[in-house]
Amino acid sequence: MRSAKTILGSLAVSVAVWGLFAWPLPRHFMTAIPASAHHRWPAEVRPTMPGDHLQFLYYCWLTSDWLAGRTPACNNLYEFNTGDDQAGFRLDSYYAPFSLVYSLGAWLGGRAFGWNLTGLLSLWLTYLLTLLLVRRYTASAIIPWLAALLSITPTFRWINLAGGSPAGFALAWVPAAFLGLDLAIRDRRARGGWLAGLAVLGAACGDRHVFFFSMLAAPGWCVVAALAAAEWPGKSWPLFRQTLRALLPLAALVVLALALPAILHAGTRLLSGQEPVALTAGTRSMRDVMNYSPEWTGYWGLSPLGISDQIYLGYTVSALLLGGWLHLLWGMVRRRGTPPIRAFILLTAIGLGLGLAMVLALGARSIMDARLFQLVRRVIPYYTLIRQPAKILCLLPTLLAVGAGLSLAALSELFRQRAVRLILATLLRRLLPDCCSGNMPAGPTRRSRGWPPSRRRTPPSRPTRPKRGLRRTRW
Repeated sequence: MRSAKTILGSLAVSVAVWGLFAWPLPRHFMTAIPASAHHRWPAEVRPTMPGDHLQFLYYCWLTSDWLAGRTPACNNLYEFNTGDDQAGFRLDSYYAPFSLVYSLGAWLGGRAFGWNLTGLLSLWLTYLLTLLLVRRYTASAIIPWLAALLSITPTFRWINLAGGSPAGFALAWVPAAFLGLDLAIRDRRARGGWLAGLAVLGAACGDRHVFFFSMLAAPGWCVVAALAAAEWPGKSWPLFRQTLRALLPLAALVVLALALPAILHAGTRLLSGQEPVALTAGTRSMRDVMNYSPEWTGYWGLSPLGISDQIYLGYTVSALLLGGWLHLLWGMVRRRGTPPIRAFILLTAIGLGLGLAMVLALGARSIMDARLFQLVRRVIPYYTLIRQPAKILCLLPTLLAVGAGLSLAALSELFRQRAVRLILATLLRRLLPDCCSGNMPAGPTRRSRGWPPSRRRTPPSRPTRPKRGLRRTRW
């Protein structure tokens, strides 16, 4: 029953967020697809608009055409065709499994219906998997539902989803991989390793950027999961052996994901009898990366560069994470009760990961003359192939959601304290009358009876009687 409520509730929340953010797309669900994450209201609806969305739609439509038998399988007959149809044969993943979902939707209601249904499914999976992940880091029943909203509301999520980038669909694999790692390390369950491995394999088929950065972040999340575990996995050999056994499916599927390009390349050469065309780009120069590097002020919407819109974060989320971290730090300094050491360490580790990703996302415009970014390009293999450094923010929604869950849990304990409630009540008593009309009476003063009522009871006044034996003299 709880699983059914979680599935249906997360679906309802995802549909509501999608309808609010993508409006007026719900009105054209059967006839139109998004072309960009618009900034104007109302959005424009045109017969056709060139862009990445049409190119991505073409590959999904090509997959559905193969399944329907109208085009030979794995043959790209319509793009760059110079007369030799056999030259268009190429084995590839073709963005599976989301292209298969699109094919089913296109068969039921047309291309626009299939595209919009696939995007909505990706959004729902992202929210559901993030919700399950945040639940493992807080005991509250409401906080995970609120914190998981940060996985489907950031600007980076919608620019990729509505702009036709393959990462818009593939971002659902990031919380799946983190949830699987968490299950494998903390609970030592093999199904966690299978979930993480299938998520990595799906990211390798869906978007190479999501796959690359998920693999880079996997060791860091293993450390976070080990810190959150009830028992340290390396405490004893039996625990360590159980953890390794749970991670074996992940290791096998990671090897398959890494070898997938070579396997498909060899299969294409074997079946077609000719050398396939290499589609991998070469090393990107720093000048090329500079054209796609946002400014750090774009995190708060203060950059005039259009490329900086995708990294917008806002002041509210930043204040929430910082406020929760400071409250946990203050709880450790006071040393009253049980210090929140584990929550503080977890939030600190997630904050460091967020900070590192936000710095690397600036690329050539990073701090310290991009020295850290250049060091990463020299040390990490294949990082020089990245032209858009902000793609590392595919990790941002999941990390934000877990960090917000820890911060909200810490701040909820703060609001339970009597002194804080009294301060908030006093502020409300002072501020609320100022928001009312001028006919309302003024706010309560010290002599008036306000809220909350005082616990001291004043005895009722009694009439005073003159003492006997005293004369009343009128002056």
